[in-house]
Amino acid sequence: MDITIDEGIDMDSILTLLQEVEKKHGRNQGADLNYISTKLHKEKGITYTFDLLTKMLSCNPSVVVSSGREIHSSYNVTPFAKTFLFHGGFIKIAEEIESKAILEAEKEKLNYEKLKYDVKNAKRIFKTYWITFFIAIFGFLISLILLILKIAVG
Repeated sequence: MDITIDEGIDMDSILTLLQEVEKKHGRNQGADLNYISTKLHKEKGITYTFDLLTKMLSCNPSVVVSSGREIHSSYNVTPFAKTFLFHGGFIKIAEEIESKAILEAEKEKLNYEKLKYDVKNAKRIFKTYWITFFIAIFGFLISLILLILKIAVG
């Protein structure tokens, strides 16, 4: 699940709100989408809240349950939600995703630098290869001529 830090904060606020609703009204009474959206994300809209709840419903293990798949469903927290929030919640997941993305970008940058040096080194080797090759051929010819002269004289 890919979430941003802002989405993580908003998802944790949804969990906190649902826990408050559970404390006030009991385990069987949930909050509907309109209530959650007007309480927390009035400026971002109901669609944003619905998208967040959809992401939360797809979590494993589940921290939110829905009474149905319609947009007007009632949402409740699971017993795991309190522990999940205590251990960092969605913010921690978002921070881990972000830190992995930063590490990947840094790794990609270092790999690019390495490739740049590899190309420079390959060009340098290519330029000096023929000089070295002809010096080796010249040395072989000199030693071959000296061998033939030594056999002929001796």
